[in-house]
Amino acid sequence: MSVGAERSGSDWMSAIMVACAVIVTALLAVREGRDYLGDRSSRSPTVRYVKGWESFAAKNVRMGPANAQVVIVEFGDLQCPWCRRFMSRIDSARARYRDTLALVFAHFPLEAHLQAMAAATAAECADKQGKMANFIETAYAEQDSLGREAWGRLASKAGIADVPAFERCVEAPSDFPRIRNDIAFGTSIGVHATPTVLVNGWLLRAAPTTSELDSIVRRLLKGKRPTD
Repeated sequence: MSVGAERSGSDWMSAIMVACAVIVTALLAVREGRDYLGDRSSRSPTVRYVKGWESFAAKNVRMGPANAQVVIVEFGDLQCPWCRRFMSRIDSARARYRDTLALVFAHFPLEAHLQAMAAATAAECADKQGKMANFIETAYAEQDSLGREAWGRLASKAGIADVPAFERCVEAPSDFPRIRNDIAFGTSIGVHATPTVLVNGWLLRAAPTTSELDSIVRRLLKGKRPTD
C-alpha cells in the first residue's frame, strides 16, 4: 500500500470517528432535552410526595429566606444547559416571590458531562468561604468556559476572597460527603436527569415552565397541592 493510500485511509478513519462523536453528543443532548421537557401531554407533572425532604434540604445551601413558605430543591449539574435555563426561571420567580420562595441546590453531576464533578467539587470549595451560591450562579453564567478557564478565575468572578485557598482546595480536594449524599438521595427517589425538581417535597416529572412554576407557587401559598 502506498503512503498516499495509508494517509487516505487514516483520514477516512479520523472522519468516521469525528462523525461518531458528533452523533453521540447529539443523541445525549436529545435525551437530556426529552428528560428535561418531560411528556406533559399524557401525565400529571407530579410524581409523588417525598418523605424526609426537609431534613435533606437543611443540609444543602439555601438561596432565599430561611422561613420561606415555598422551597424548591433542584437536583442540578453545573454543566447541564437545561439547568442553566431553569435557573433563570428560578431567579425570575424568586424576584416575584422574594419573601416566600427559596431555592436549595443539590448536586447531581451527570457522567456524560466531563466537567460536572469538578464543578461540583469547586462549588464545595467555594462553600468553605461562604460563596457557594455565588459560585453556582457564576458557573451557570460561564458554563461554556468550564474546563477551559481556570477555576481560580471563576472564583474571582464569584467574589471569593481567598482565591489561592480556593485553588488549593480544588487541586487537592478532600472528600465532600454532601456531593455523595446528594447523589445517593436523588438516586433513591428516582432522579436520573437534570434538572429534577422538588417543590415543598413534591417530586415533579419535568422542570416546570415559567407559567407552571408561577401556578405551582401560588397554589402552595394557598395551602393547595402544587397540581390538580
